[in-house]
Amino acid sequence: ANYIWKIDALGSQFKLIADYTRYTAHGDNSYHTTTCAPGTLRDSLYESATGSVYDILTADAGLTRKLPHGLTLRAGLRYTRNGSRYAAQMQGTWQALPEYGYDQHYTEQIGAAYASLEYSAGRWELSAGLRGEYTSVASQAFGRSYFGLFPNVSVSRALNALRTWLLAAQWSRNIERPAFPALNPARIRISDYSWQSGNPSLRPTYIHRFSLTTVWKYRYTLTVGGNLHHDLIREIAHRDATDPDAVYIRPENHYTENHWFVAGVPAKITRWWNLSVNAVGVMQRIRLNSTDSPATHYLMFADATCSFTLPAGFFAEAAYRAQSRLYSGNSEVGPRHTLSATVKKQLFGKRLTLFCTLSNITGCDWEFASLTDCMRRTIDAQQAWSGRLWKAGAAWNFRAGKKFRARTVESAAETQRKRLVKSTEQ
Repeated sequence: ANYIWKIDALGSQFKLIADYTRYTAHGDNSYHTTTCAPGTLRDSLYESATGSVYDILTADAGLTRKLPHGLTLRAGLRYTRNGSRYAAQMQGTWQALPEYGYDQHYTEQIGAAYASLEYSAGRWELSAGLRGEYTSVASQAFGRSYFGLFPNVSVSRALNALRTWLLAAQWSRNIERPAFPALNPARIRISDYSWQSGNPSLRPTYIHRFSLTTVWKYRYTLTVGGNLHHDLIREIAHRDATDPDAVYIRPENHYTENHWFVAGVPAKITRWWNLSVNAVGVMQRIRLNSTDSPATHYLMFADATCSFTLPAGFFAEAAYRAQSRLYSGNSEVGPRHTLSATVKKQLFGKRLTLFCTLSNITGCDWEFASLTDCMRRTIDAQQAWSGRLWKAGAAWNFRAGKKFRARTVESAAETQRKRLVKSTEQ
């Protein structure tokens, strides 16, 4: 539901937005694992039935007021209620495994008030805001409440009259609550020697973000900055107390983890050759506990895309993706390099496009490692969704005539809906 009252012709308005989302997920799973080692053969069979229900309710009342001298005031109130229920049983009518069964609920209520002031004059643009949030969490295992203040400041200045050279600085304190799947206590069997689960006791992550960016000719950028995390959520491997040969993985809060980065983009070589390069270097400093010494790692992420405009309506594109070894607590993800290529042909006045794509030409696999009790375990895995993939198809462009117009309704629940998907970002 979305109601907007336009107060004046300057852009002042009052908005009232309400969203409700229900998401359900069910699974009947079968596990058949075979483990071979010299002189040993273990064969196991499991089955489980799982179910999850998520309810998200968000209401937002906001006022935008245009003031004299280039000032804009925004203020409002927001209420969010998230409800989750998880249920599962392992082996059903077979030999039951009580330690794998669960029936739990998790309810989270968030009340927030926010205000910001924006100023624009000449080459300057400034904004500053403050949001206060009170959160109450209740589950079968625990209950807690907490309050937080989240300021933000942004300043930009055009360095020439045409605004083709721009300098911008930003700082903010943010909160990121755990994704709902990460709260799910389900114990998922990976093999006879490993399993994973969620953690209903996760705390939110607090982040100080700051950056300085220079923009030239609207497209070339260079950014330096940092993301300083407290209670960052990462997956940690542990030795299973009931089975010394097995490990389990679950998300936990790190004490601190800081990322310092430099990011830059791209260049255009000629009129027929475009080269887009996005490279990010990160210095990562991890402290699992307050008494730990920081562990420092240097990470690199790079994306490069070359596109060529060829005669007779042909186009070719090659994309390279790279990441260095990633570190998460006592777990690691190995380096990964992939190469993809696409060829396109346009026909009928560019209305019809035929294309052929090959993704992950090198067939790069995944490497996962964990260190527990001075023992390093490494797994090489092939994932169907990220393996070598051929794709061929055709697309028709209906640009002729009037374009379709669709009414869109602004949503206040986008941040909460993102929590339905388990985050895999570094």
